[in-house]
Amino acid sequence: MGDLGIHVTGPYDRNYFHAIYFRDPDGAIIEIATTEPGFGHDEAVLGSAFKPQPKENLAGGRSELFVASEIWPQACDTITDDYALRGFHHITSVSSDAERTEKFFVETVGLHLIKKTDYLDEKGGTHYYYACDEDLSPGSVITYFGLPGFQKGRLGTGLSHHFTLEVENDAALSDQRDRMKYKGVEVSAIQDSIYAKVFNFCDPDGHICAISTPNNFTVDECVEELGQSLCLPEKLEQQRAEIERNIAYRPAPTPEQIA
Repeated sequence: MGDLGIHVTGPYDRNYFHAIYFRDPDGAIIEIATTEPGFGHDEAVLGSAFKPQPKENLAGGRSELFVASEIWPQACDTITDDYALRGFHHITSVSSDAERTEKFFVETVGLHLIKKTDYLDEKGGTHYYYACDEDLSPGSVITYFGLPGFQKGRLGTGLSHHFTLEVENDAALSDQRDRMKYKGVEVSAIQDSIYAKVFNFCDPDGHICAISTPNNFTVDECVEELGQSLCLPEKLEQQRAEIERNIAYRPAPTPEQIA
């Protein structure tokens, strides 16, 4: 990506994987990570104890100059299969109270706590990892930085809007909604989003979360043409021309809109 003019930091040793970082056009932080050495190399039972990070991995203990100097010396014209992206490694949010977030996702939502460790890039922070299943299947890991001193955020460009967990079918979705509602979580009605059925809720810090049935993206496009056209629900088809015009015309935001 450096060959394409994108500013990349890393690679950083995160103890359970190595990672590089860059930003998308709206400023969101994107990470590309390895799968090795994995979450189990320093404990037999995942999430059973707090595991401090090695000092050489922490901000202030590592050499940023050395990290920055680790650059592949040759241009990379093509991406071979062994270097291709394989899927989602994890998504990360920020928690004002790590223990409260742990209680919510483990006892209420039903995730598995798989790792408790230090936040590597700021002193005093924690980093808790959660998984949907014990096999740590691809795309199943969610993590939270525990940073109690951080100011409460607000939704906007450069930030994730929500993340969605998946259940097997409609019955499982209804059961999950009823169970969470019984535990006192404010949940939305189950909605049909065309590609899946879903309901929303918020974590203790207000992040939007969702649970849905598996997506079926071929209900309005064939596999060979996925993502090549703007797909709208029937009720919005009559506004297609206006919607397409608004998508094409995106002036730069004014200072008032950014503030």
